Amino acid sequence: MFTKDGYTTRLYSGQLPSKALTRIDKVDVVSPGLMFVQLAGKLDIHQAIILGTLLCSCPNGPRSEPLVTSKELQTFLDSMNKYYGLPNARTAIKYVNDRACSIMEVFVALFLSLPNHLGGLGLKGGYFNYKVELDPRGSAALGQGVCYIDYCFPDAKIACEYLGDEHKNTVDNDSVRNMALARMGYRVVTVTKSQLYHPEKLDQFLQQLAEMHGTKIRIRSKKYETAHRRICELLPRMSYPIDTIDAINQPQSSNFPSKKIVMSGRAQKPL
Repeated sequence: MFTKDGYTTRLYSGQLPSKALTRIDKVDVVSPGLMFVQLAGKLDIHQAIILGTLLCSCPNGPRSEPLVTSKELQTFLDSMNKYYGLPNARTAIKYVNDRACSIMEVFVALFLSLPNHLGGLGLKGGYFNYKVELDPRGSAALGQGVCYIDYCFPDAKIACEYLGDEHKNTVDNDSVRNMALARMGYRVVTVTKSQLYHPEKLDQFLQQLAEMHGTKIRIRSKKYETAHRRICELLPRMSYPIDTIDAINQPQSSNFPSKKIVMSGRAQKPL
């Protein structure tokens, strides 16, 4: 390893997996999998999870295909050995889910589904942009046969919908959509940007989701509060446009306040 002009170069003399490089315009560039490993060595665990989730996202909408899937990333990691960044990448991939369509959906999932020691509620069974086939009435009202739930717990029939700025112009459609989902047995919970940035509002949202899962909040992990605060630090800065890479460029410390939340029990309410 050597540093020159502010750039650090690491030499790797081992055998790279066959899919480590891809050729574009006659130039070999790193594949998404190798890039994930390389950057994971410079990121903390939360940043690495966010990076992996964004690599497996569908920024062009839920009907589009991701650049790479979490399964493909896992297969690539399994094919590597003793590479800088590999340990952090292997830890992060455990919490990477496919098919997020926005950075804010990613944060909703982090708060709800990461284990307690990483700052989340540890709610299991969540999926990004879960496809629901509407019943005839809902289909007729919306003019479409399916809809996609931003972050869904299908077994518990809980639908989390993030309302971004663009939803100001889709209030009517959102209302019809939520009614259609409710008629099919889904409990729809909406969350806005301000709820994610405001500690008390965020606490209320998390409490509501825990209660809907039939869970009493009693987190005993000493690492929870520090990890929860770290997720809050990584939220894209509201004074700038939200960009998918913004979360990775946040500082390592912040004065973002955090409320204590504790959780125990995993009893599910009957469906």
